[in-house]
Amino acid sequence: MSYSTARCGAKKSKARPSVEWNGLVPVLCGVLDSLRRGCSRHRRGRPNQSACLGSMGRRRNNSCPRLDEENPGRSDPLLAWFTPRSSAVLRSLQRSIHRLLVSPDEAAVPGPIDRISSLAAFFYVALFLVTRTRLRSATTSNPTWIKGAIPITKRARPSKETLYEAFRKAQGSLSTFLGMGSPVPLAPEADACVMHGSSTSLNLPSDSVDVIITSPPYCTRIDYVASVRPELAILGYGDREAKLLRHLSLGNPTVPRESRLPGKVDSKTARTFLADVLSHPSKASETYYLRYFDTYFRMLGNSLNELRRVAKQGAAAFVVAQDSYYKEVRLDLPRVLTEMARERGWKLNRQFDFPVDRTMAAINPLARKHRDSFRAIESVLLMTKA
Repeated sequence: MSYSTARCGAKKSKARPSVEWNGLVPVLCGVLDSLRRGCSRHRRGRPNQSACLGSMGRRRNNSCPRLDEENPGRSDPLLAWFTPRSSAVLRSLQRSIHRLLVSPDEAAVPGPIDRISSLAAFFYVALFLVTRTRLRSATTSNPTWIKGAIPITKRARPSKETLYEAFRKAQGSLSTFLGMGSPVPLAPEADACVMHGSSTSLNLPSDSVDVIITSPPYCTRIDYVASVRPELAILGYGDREAKLLRHLSLGNPTVPRESRLPGKVDSKTARTFLADVLSHPSKASETYYLRYFDTYFRMLGNSLNELRRVAKQGAAAFVVAQDSYYKEVRLDLPRVLTEMARERGWKLNRQFDFPVDRTMAAINPLARKHRDSFRAIESVLLMTKA
């Protein structure tokens, strides 16, 4: 899966007024805070349709979420790391954001990304920060890994007051950051939209994109889905949805046992690397690891096929990649990408290499058995569609 950003056209209309975050956010924080103390009512005396922090918090605390033993997929995923009472507070905040700033009439889940306003996204990010900073017991020496369900006795139990205060501080920090402004001047006439989808099936017409900027996941077996488990839990996604995302994600370490993916490995460097993995004496080299690398190359090729489809003739592509290792066998991913792209009609114009002194591979103490240095080369490939 990937997040794709595309410029949807330029409008010759009046420039949009700049958002004064320093002034706007405190006002909205005050609105949320007042709603926390009690739901406002319409002039006719009817209850406000928008959920408020206070009323939702009270209702949820009276009925804290519990694990559904028969249908664990229906349990609140926050219960993997928080006590029922703390989970209820976090969920009430999330539902309040949704019903106040997204839709008061729908289930309290974010829904399609194109329906999330920048204001709603601001408060969601603040809630992400609050959730993640309370998960010390679920972290490991690997900063990209968040544990699954932890023992009940070790689950976080911050109070409602603590979470509310942390939420307000997160809002203040974000508003200060946004108030600094963009270091790059933005064209006032530009109209941008963000779309969410698979890099192998982009919802864009053929020959429509002028410039592509991408950095596919490096072939380092980092579980990106596991690294954002807390954020997924806030959005209502549990283990079932996370498992599906992992299978769809390029470079994820979970590899299906079924037959090979469609597509081909049309890179000489990649094929040579696969042969080295197959013949390596280490355990599972010819089974799991061979499947993992083969799947990675095929998914990468399928994504490159789609990028070629949507790119205009003469379009530019900036691709960031980094080399890596399987044991002591080096994988020159920038070269693999260059060879695959050439097979699809792209021409490499320039390559910029940047040394990386330390990589995530150094975290694993067993890696030192195969090599002493954990340096890498990160490359920026500038290509054009021929």
